[in-house]
Amino acid sequence: MSEREDILDALMQVIGEEGCGIACEEATVFKDEEGWKFLLEGFMEPWRLGHTLAEAKARIREYNWLTRRMDQSQIEHERLNILTALG
Repeated sequence: MSEREDILDALMQVIGEEGCGIACEEATVFKDEEGWKFLLEGFMEPWRLGHTLAEAKARIREYNWLTRRMDQSQIEHERLNILTALG
């Protein structure tokens, strides 16, 4: 299994098929000079997952933990904070 496939598998395991949906298609997870990225639906910029596979999986688990504990307005606010911090 490639690292990319491993990240997609982690997304499906942590977020689930219903939560992941179209966002887990082929073109939404990629690696460039800044590391692994995941393009979230509705955002213009991709979400940085980290330089290594372990960092990417940890970030996915962190994102899932946040979303389960917040209402929608808190989620949007936290997404903006994450994107700003990673920016």
